[in-house]
Amino acid sequence: MSETISYLKKNSFVSKALFLVLALSLFLQGIVYTGITTRIIFSFALILFAFISGFPFKVLNYKLIKQRYIQGFILSIPVIFILMFLNIGIRTPFYLFKRYSDGLIQTMISIVYILMDLVLSYWIGLSLSFSTDKAYKTKRFKIGLAVAAFFMIHVLYLPMDSYLGNIDDFEFTSLNFIFYFLAFFICAVILGPLALVRLKDKKFDIVYKIFLILDIGSFVQYMFFNKHLPFLDLTGNTMVWDIGVLIVNTLIWIFISASVFILPRFLKKYNDKVWNMTAGLLFSYHVVAFILLLVLAPTNAFSIKVQYYFDTSGQYTVSKNDNIIVMIFDAYDNRLMKEKYENDPEEFEFLKDFTMYTNTTSVFESTIPSVNQFAGGCKFDNEMPLKEWLDTGWNSENTVNFYNAMHDAGYKCNAYNFELPYLENGYGKFDNIIGYDEPQELEVEYFNINKFFDEFEALAFYRSMPYLVKNLISLTFNGESFKFYMYYFEINKSNMQNLEYLAEQDYITTDDNIFMINHLRGVHTPCDVDAEELLRDSI
Repeated sequence: MSETISYLKKNSFVSKALFLVLALSLFLQGIVYTGITTRIIFSFALILFAFISGFPFKVLNYKLIKQRYIQGFILSIPVIFILMFLNIGIRTPFYLFKRYSDGLIQTMISIVYILMDLVLSYWIGLSLSFSTDKAYKTKRFKIGLAVAAFFMIHVLYLPMDSYLGNIDDFEFTSLNFIFYFLAFFICAVILGPLALVRLKDKKFDIVYKIFLILDIGSFVQYMFFNKHLPFLDLTGNTMVWDIGVLIVNTLIWIFISASVFILPRFLKKYNDKVWNMTAGLLFSYHVVAFILLLVLAPTNAFSIKVQYYFDTSGQYTVSKNDNIIVMIFDAYDNRLMKEKYENDPEEFEFLKDFTMYTNTTSVFESTIPSVNQFAGGCKFDNEMPLKEWLDTGWNSENTVNFYNAMHDAGYKCNAYNFELPYLENGYGKFDNIIGYDEPQELEVEYFNINKFFDEFEALAFYRSMPYLVKNLISLTFNGESFKFYMYYFEINKSNMQNLEYLAEQDYITTDDNIFMINHLRGVHTPCDVDAEELLRDSI
């Protein structure tokens, strides 16, 4: 290693070119394997910051001793975590290596990416080790408070507050994500100040003041101004049309920004103390508030137990005798089917034993009430609360008589990919709704923490943005945003995507008659883009 570093010291052009290659590989992985704008921006910002500050190259200007190598290794660990957490770099090649490395070329590409990301992480960690010197102690403390307050607000407090404020919309607990967020917070607070302290004084001062503005402004925004939003829960794009409120809010942000830049001229020797105290108070306030959120949180914030669940293991179990199979294609346009049938009727030959109903469009605009309307007999009534409305339908005389008649005729009634908010309503009607004598703890099978981080952070920053910025962007937040990133054992195991459903048709037979409802995605975008494109291309 010492020989390699010695060579890079003598050839600064080569060292910068090497770092550029490593950083660009990170950028490439963000584009090819994630395609998510925020992550691509992150990798690009890393490259840009490296060259503006020069921090990865300054390591080559100093004598490296054994202590530096050890510090570099220690600091490379939070760097690796940040890259993994943001799903850029290391985590993606490991994921690809596990799922897509059947071929030699793909395997080699994955290995190369892993090695490049590890080298990049160690290089950054080695460089940051010089920021731990005593010469930067004052600047580290100063920027550290501002950075800690910023990430405390946006990575821990606001996400947890948003979760608890909308807890009934989520089918997961805070324990599923909070430790990851806490680890990200710790890594960011360690790496942020170390990466910034070696900036030149003018650049450092600007960055420091930007953090102060965001700290103060975010606090003022979510504490005092968001009450003017149409509603505060998970929501779509909420624009503030009240010009007076919009102007006042914008002026407040301008005043905060101007104060941070102008007051140092008057505070003079007290400047650092005032701003350190401000950042420290904001940080302390949110630490206490975060702890109180956890202490006062309801039980289901830490533990989700179920009394009923859908057993989806029999999706491909059919009767040797009589079968009634209902296929519900979500978001399937009847005009598309009609045009397809008129042009290529022979392709529908395999459906000759089925009847297609083209008049089942629900009066509801979302899936849950629509499916429950025609499968549970819930008549349209937009003035009733959801639970009361579902109770009237699923427990109505017509619905009870229908499922009793099916059972009397020897049919087992099963439903798959069926969204029934209160499963007890369907218990005794659908035979694949299992009831426990005692509530059972849900066991998580798959949890995509990266997607949760994206959604919670988007919501946190949306809450802390000034109205002017809120009005310029369009973000969508609702329970569905988080729904497809977590799966539990014994739950959500059936195939819902069209292509997956067709690919898994290995049927098992039983002597019982079967009445089955399969809710599939149809051409529901963006959930089944491949199926939609295939269908569109075929007409």
